Amino acid sequence: MMKANILTAFINQLENINIDNEKISFKVRDLNNISNVNILEKNYNIIRKVFKLPNPPCRKPKKFVSQTVIQCCKDLNYPFHKCTKYYTFEDENKKNKQSTTGFYEFNVSSGSSS
Repeated sequence: MMKANILTAFINQLENINIDNEKISFKVRDLNNISNVNILEKNYNIIRKVFKLPNPPCRKPKKFVSQTVIQCCKDLNYPFHKCTKYYTFEDENKKNKQSTTGFYEFNVSSGSSS
């Protein structure tokens, strides 16, 4: 129960993550922004100790926030669904390009609450 409460308190501070009573969902591309990285860095020592994550790396991975949220949810045994979302953006030459991002949805009500 303590782990779930700590994760919920952390996630409630983040931007671009959808939370309701039974599901946590986010797009990897949207979750990994500067604001969320700053929030994670501020709270990482507590999260690291509770979820037994590695020491903070000197050079943080590109998807540091989403990887941390995914590891914490998996530690709580939350079942999840992952799919790929396609989106279009303009490159520096004003040409439309397509790319993909991961979309995760964790079912909070079915996990363990250790």
